[in-house]
Order: sequence, then C-alpha cells, then structure tokens
Amino acid sequence: MQDTTVKRIAITGTISSGKSQVAKILTELGFKHVSLSDMIRKVVKDKHLPETRATLIDTGNWMRKRDGIGILARMVSDQMGGDTETNLVVETIRNPAEADILKDRLGCELWCVDAPLELRFQRLVARNRDGDAVTKEEFMKINERDLGKDEPVNGQQVGKCIQMADVVIINDGSEEELRAKVMEALQRRQDKHK
Repeated sequence: MQDTTVKRIAITGTISSGKSQVAKILTELGFKHVSLSDMIRKVVKDKHLPETRATLIDTGNWMRKRDGIGILARMVSDQMGGDTETNLVVETIRNPAEADILKDRLGCELWCVDAPLELRFQRLVARNRDGDAVTKEEFMKINERDLGKDEPVNGQQVGKCIQMADVVIINDGSEEELRAKVMEALQRRQDKHK
C-alpha cells in the first residue's frame, strides 16, 4: 500500500502562471523545494554568462543535449538518494523526460499551473525580472518557445508537459484563492490514495 503521508509534486506550467507561488505555498506546508531553473542558473553563473531568459533556455537545452534529456530530473533524484520520507516539490518542469523521471524515480504527481494569457503578461511585466519581455510581441515569442514551438526534443516542451499533468490549477484570482486551490488539490490526492 502506498504511503499517503509522503507527497511528491512536480510543477510545470506556462510563463508567469504562478508556479513559484504554488511552490512557495507547498514549502510553507513543509515541502522541500527544488527548482530546475535554479540548477540551470548555477551553471549560467559558473560560466559567467548573463542571466537572461534566452541564456537560461539555451543552457538548459545544452545540458539536456550533452547529458541526456532528463539530466535535471536525474540530478534531483540523485540529490534525494533513497529518501522516501521527505515531502518534495520540484518546480519548473519544462520537458516530458523530466516529468517521466520524476514520476518514475520519486513518485511525483505532475501539477500544471496556468492562467489566462493577458493576466500572465501583466504579471510578467509587473515582476520586472531581468531578461523578461517588455512588449506583448516579445512575450508571445517567449511563450511560444517555452511551449515548444520550433524547439528541439531536448528543449523547452512545456506544452507536452501540460498534456501529461495529473492536476491542473488555474491561477486567475487572489493569492488566497490560489492557496485554497492548492489545499483542495492536496486533499483530492489524499482522498484518492486512501
């Protein structure tokens, strides 16, 4: 019988949909947090490259090409070792191979976070992160690339990851509403595994 007290969640989703917010909520509930994007940022920093979205995407693609499509997920799995006791949230799944490895090796449930396109663009502009799009046209281009348009198999394939999701959370309201949706998804998971 599966242990329903240990929860493992991998998060995918569209740009500026609130993936980090969901991870933060889960972290506040005691989940250990790992970000695949942070793993790529470390490589970018070590190589003294500019931390732009394009550089992060290109570096992640390079890592997947050099070490295999699921390298980032394998690194997380290796970090966890044989730990079967820790609740875990793995953020920023952008390739189906990553989702498959996290499901197979760590028993992760794949959650997708999404929001309406216009709201996501407004959030992206408001967060004002270096390398983010500033015009709607730029946003549409990076959104298409993130979803997998014209990307190699080892590249960004968020659209395919979304299709694999076990849970979909639409983040179109307040932070309190998002928290309620996360709690509801956790409760559904608990009920399903009783």
